[in-house]
Amino acid sequence: TGYEIVMLLEFRRVLFRSSPTNGTVLNVGTNTLSVVFTPTDTNDYNSASNTVTLVVQPEPLTVTGSNATRTYGQTNPVFGGTLIGVTNGDNITATFASSATSNNTVGTYPIVPTLVDPSHRLTNYSATTNNGTLTIIPASATITWTNPAPIVDGTPVSTNQLHAIRRSEEHT
Repeated sequence: TGYEIVMLLEFRRVLFRSSPTNGTVLNVGTNTLSVVFTPTDTNDYNSASNTVTLVVQPEPLTVTGSNATRTYGQTNPVFGGTLIGVTNGDNITATFASSATSNNTVGTYPIVPTLVDPSHRLTNYSATTNNGTLTIIPASATITWTNPAPIVDGTPVSTNQLHAIRRSEEHT
């Protein structure tokens, strides 16, 4: 964190100073803990100090994109997902995106999560990223074709009889 945290305890006229203090959240890796004993009664006590190391393992963090479906020709829905494992009030969030556009063909496309870490705390995690899937389905289409008026035998069929209109959810 860039500075030393000091804790003072006084017990029977003796003074202990430890670093870091109780409640400090340590970063991942090997951390040195130290204590210094400074007696207020130097006739009965000598000064002493000691250090130990404490290894902090990374916290598991999992981000998973939720699956989504949309119809061909439509815009993408708002993508979402889950973020599990953020601890200590760390400001880690996730965004979810797909490279698919409204003109992409029917099929499946990845929904990719991206971790957002403005406070640079992600180094304290072992992150697993799972893509979601965007499934683009065909647009529904209907054909409207009214019955044409009867024609006399031998009359060639024209656009009057063959006039059909395709309608879909997206295009009319």
